[in-house]
Amino acid sequence: MKQKNSKSNCLRDEFFQFDVNEKYRQQDGKCIHKYCKKINGKHPPPLYLDFEKDHILAPKLYRAWRVKGDPNGIENLQLLDPNAHYLKTMEDTKLIALFERNKGTPGVKGKIKGCIMRYTDLTKTRECTLKILEDAKRKKQN
Repeated sequence: MKQKNSKSNCLRDEFFQFDVNEKYRQQDGKCIHKYCKKINGKHPPPLYLDFEKDHILAPKLYRAWRVKGDPNGIENLQLLDPNAHYLKTMEDTKLIALFERNKGTPGVKGKIKGCIMRYTDLTKTRECTLKILEDAKRKKQN
């Protein structure tokens, strides 16, 4: 059974070791993100001991978009190799900036809510919202 500390760990946005171990097992000890495959060819590399823990959907966006569940739960955890984690972090920074600039644009919040309702997989939700925000940016520029 999963044990949780009496102190909330949400302030630092960390994962429980139990969840990390389970995710490592689920990922078969491999980095499965699209950036891992891009860096290392067709075959995802083994993670060994140098993997990094990553939120699929950044906690700031998880809370802003009112996604159900725990931003630090296993469903929002992925294990990446360091290079893939760096690239993913750069993309997250872009996504957060796009959201901040376009959250007041008419229709954007409703479309984001549609992505959240449509997909249970957070990776698909993230990709859907990225497309919406990039479209909103293009419309503003025209």
